[in-house]
Amino acid sequence: MAPCGPAPAIVLAPLTVPALVSTSASLVATLEAVASSLTELFSRDLISLRMEKLRQHYSWLSGGLDYFEARLTQAPEDATFAVNYVYKAARTRAEQELAVQALRDKCDILWAQLDALYFAYVKPGWPPPGAFRIEGE
Repeated sequence: MAPCGPAPAIVLAPLTVPALVSTSASLVATLEAVASSLTELFSRDLISLRMEKLRQHYSWLSGGLDYFEARLTQAPEDATFAVNYVYKAARTRAEQELAVQALRDKCDILWAQLDALYFAYVKPGWPPPGAFRIEGE
């Protein structure tokens, strides 16, 4: 196969959740995507708690918390949009069950991530090869 040359530069504008929904080709995929984002309903309080603990235990991180600072106002806005979208879009029982399953799946994924981190860094404390290692261990 002959090379086609360098790929053209593509500049993508950031998508907001409403823009993503309006450009989606599939209502079902959009409904599932938005429903899975309902975890944002609880993120403001969790982010606040995490930031407080990060500042307390890792003062050198304070300059890297800008993303989380922004999420304190963005997360509630995203959650409000998601609740309203799912409420309006999930009209049938099947669509409502699809939305609930998407949220359950997202929660399962988040729990799996937490379990993996706990296993790697707490008990039994076996980080995978090449993973971050806590100093002094």
